[in-house]
Amino acid sequence: MIAAKKDVLTEKNNSLLSIKKYKESYKKLEYITKHSLKKQENEIKSKINTIQEYIKLTSELNSMMSMTASWNEDLINLDKKVAHKTIYKPIELFPSSFENELSTIIKDILKSCNLPKYETARFNLKSFDIEINNDQKNANGKGFTAFYNTVLVLAFRKYLYDKANIKPFFFIIDTPLLGLDVGQAEFSNNNIRTGIYQYFINSIEQGQLIIFDNEKDMPKINFTNKKIKTIYFSHIKDNTTRYGFLLDYKD
Repeated sequence: MIAAKKDVLTEKNNSLLSIKKYKESYKKLEYITKHSLKKQENEIKSKINTIQEYIKLTSELNSMMSMTASWNEDLINLDKKVAHKTIYKPIELFPSSFENELSTIIKDILKSCNLPKYETARFNLKSFDIEINNDQKNANGKGFTAFYNTVLVLAFRKYLYDKANIKPFFFIIDTPLLGLDVGQAEFSNNNIRTGIYQYFINSIEQGQLIIFDNEKDMPKINFTNKKIKTIYFSHIKDNTTRYGFLLDYKD
């Protein structure tokens, strides 16, 4: 009886030992599954992603090659269609009324500026310039050439103000009366100097004008209009006046 009991205990212990070994083996197998196989899984996923990216790039490359081939074909067909280069002629793009309308504006400005002794004034579309008494502007001397250049700018300004969908908001004129000698009319209140500056003032609504001029060439008129700002460049190196156009430069 005692021997039989020992056999049962021995068998039980052997069974428990076997179970322990099985558990240890299971844990080892579980570890291998979680770590070794997981690593292989990640490697496989990485390869799959690489293959998918390759397929995507290959598709995009094929699309680009197809587009390039299409563009090349379009260029070849374009060369076949264009037999010669088109000559750009901007003057032909102006409306038929442009020359007459600008001529009318020029006459109105000259009248406002008190220009004496002229018979005809017009804008010549071919030369794209002003003509006085059927002569080109430079036939009237340096001073009047400067004056007519100013009148032409003012005429374009007025035309754009009346016609343009997008209007320029400022114009710059440098020495509008450079070298102009009006003789005895200099002592009159109705001379060209006074007339053109008065036109500057009266046409403010057409856009801002920035005028650079020598003080000695400017007429003696009132510049206190609230829409006029006068900046005087003294060319004196002190801190009481403005030296020149650039605030921090003195030669």
